Amino acid sequence: NKILKVIINNIVNKCVDMLFDISQNKEEYNKFYESFPNNINLAIHEDSQNNYKLVDFYRYHCTNISDEMTSLKDYFNQIKDGYKYIYLITGENKKVVENSPFFEHFKKKGYK
Repeated sequence: NKILKVIINNIVNKCVDMLFDISQNKEEYNKFYESFPNNINLAIHEDSQNNYKLVDFYRYHCTNISDEMTSLKDYFNQIKDGYKYIYLITGENKKVVENSPFFEHFKKKGYK
């Protein structure tokens, strides 16, 4: 039904706008993200039409930024010139990733 598709698109767009508004306040967004990281992750994977918008709301742990999580956009602003690749390790939690032999290799090379 065309009307239902329009309604769904309007709801998704409104949600993305609300996420954008919340993300402008880093402290407020971090509280929000702590409560709903799996929902944002699922939305990125499930909504192929809007995942390019939603990826801005995902947060990552970065080796050189203590316990604070960072957005992909902020990460790009912090990396040094000359980086050709982004290395990403996933795991159940931060501790599992930090104990990975792959992580140790990248940490020795100074990669974030």
